[in-house]
Amino acid sequence: MFDPDPRDAKFEDDTYLVHILIRQLAHFGPVPESHADFVSMEDTETWVILATANEWIKDNKKRDHLS
Repeated sequence: MFDPDPRDAKFEDDTYLVHILIRQLAHFGPVPESHADFVSMEDTETWVILATANEWIKDNKKRDHLS
């Protein structure tokens, strides 16, 4: 269900796992601020990855529209 579009990333690409995360965020929505309970605000690397993924989704119009 969350396999990346082959045009975005192939299994052998270094970014394949990031694109799985992107597909999940596109489907379920951006990470809510309440996730700060699970991911420390000091964990800037994780927050940068999440923010970058959300920006990529927006820039590439990949947000799933759930009915």
